[in-house]
Amino acid sequence: YSKPTRVYAVTLDEYVEHHTPPTVVKIDVEGAEENVIAGGDRFLRKHAPTISLEVWPTHSGGEISMNAVEKVRDLGYQAYRVNDAGDLILADGDLAQDVENRRLNFDNYVFMKKR
Repeated sequence: YSKPTRVYAVTLDEYVEHHTPPTVVKIDVEGAEENVIAGGDRFLRKHAPTISLEVWPTHSGGEISMNAVEKVRDLGYQAYRVNDAGDLILADGDLAQDVENRRLNFDNYVFMKKR
């Protein structure tokens, strides 16, 4: 048993009001990715940072991951997978199923604004 700890949190939109906007954002919040994206809507639309997003396979929460993926795609981003050589490969379709097909517990995809 551990004692609860209070943590102060702000949305991405609130953060960039007082700080230099980041150019890369890593989102890995164990199922709350959609909330992070919603709280950064203005920032993501205006500054279009590169996003790294953890995606789970279909059998272990992929529907939660795909909700976040769709939100990012709705903002005009495209998904890419990084292969073993470090190359970015355009990743279309159901990323959760892609993770499952490759027999991974999760994978991180890179999202960049369509140009």
